Amino acid sequence: RAWPGRSWSGTKVVSSFLAISDTTLKKYEELDPDVRLMLQVRDDHAAAFEELVARYQVRLISVFQHSLGERDQAEDLAQEVFLRVYRARKTYVPSSRFSTWLFTIAHNVASVSPRYVLPGIRLPARTPGPFTIRGTRHVCS
Repeated sequence: RAWPGRSWSGTKVVSSFLAISDTTLKKYEELDPDVRLMLQVRDDHAAAFEELVARYQVRLISVFQHSLGERDQAEDLAQEVFLRVYRARKTYVPSSRFSTWLFTIAHNVASVSPRYVLPGIRLPARTPGPFTIRGTRHVCS
């Protein structure tokens, strides 16, 4: 059985199921410095995670805010993205640019957010209509 961190003849095992050759790993590290940082995050280097957050936080918030129109919610979604990145750090395998992986996570976070809508389509902050509180029907005005 393969264990994370072990290597056999030029192949580094990054999880019990995934392996990547040393040459492929070096290729991604050279092409994308953020991949190198994420590999350090995978090895529990907190400073590398802080650097990735510093590099991508503003861009993520801008993307979310463009669609949501509200800065607070955009910041919440960006925080959720970085939380998921951190949780997934041990299974990270570079197979594309780091930003591609990050924005895939951002898309997944946004797609399950009830307030995220496509650019150009805005929902009102509160939709007037009937709702129920403790079995009594009320109407918002």
